[in-house]
Amino acid sequence: MAVKFDIYRFHEIDSTNNYLAKLGREGFPEGVVVVADHQTNGRGRFGRKWSSEESKNLLFSVLLRPTFLNLDEVFVLTFAAGLSAAYAIEGTTGLEVTLKWPNDVLLQGKKICGILLEGSFDSGLLNYVVMGIGMNVNQKKFDETLSSIATSMAIVTGREFDREELLVFFLSHFSSIYDIVRKRDFYSVMKRWREKCKMFGKRIEVNLGNESFSGTFEDVGDDGKLILKTPKGMRYFSAGEVKINVRED
Repeated sequence: MAVKFDIYRFHEIDSTNNYLAKLGREGFPEGVVVVADHQTNGRGRFGRKWSSEESKNLLFSVLLRPTFLNLDEVFVLTFAAGLSAAYAIEGTTGLEVTLKWPNDVLLQGKKICGILLEGSFDSGLLNYVVMGIGMNVNQKKFDETLSSIATSMAIVTGREFDREELLVFFLSHFSSIYDIVRKRDFYSVMKRWREKCKMFGKRIEVNLGNESFSGTFEDVGDDGKLILKTPKGMRYFSAGEVKINVRED
């Protein structure tokens, strides 16, 4: 059953995720989408500030109520979102988009989209999930700290794009993949994700904050965990910051 989306638009808001979390607590149904031209308090993983030029990029959040998922299965939504973003950007630009574990979407090796999922739980049961998406669309410059790792559709192609059209593409792809998730066919979702991941066989470092591990990217399991081949055997990670092409120890 396809999700029925109800879109709320704002010129400026503190955070689309914050606004939707409020609606989630108030009992709003699955499928509410909040889109903003500018966020005064946008954020990414680990509480990092999400920087975006006003009215240039696609910033939105989607309210989901996937109560059919167990707590240890919510991970699949991150991969579903990444796939949907990749398909939408590819369909718009005609260029290949790749995926980096766990939630980065890359164009020509640089980050073009970030994903942040935030959930609410009640007595150990999933209540709702807010899926935040930030796509770099028409922004042509990034500050020095980001220019080496981030890009946009406009930078790569030399032209600007209709953000509304991109949103429609994303929601269409996500609705289809969400139906697969609803059927609990996580294998199919992860198979598609692997097809768009170019990390296999590469030397990587997984940073957990207080410690890091280096090795070769072996795979991502159907449970979403990164599998790292190290001299001491396989290690499995459900979270972490990944750096690609690190030197041998």
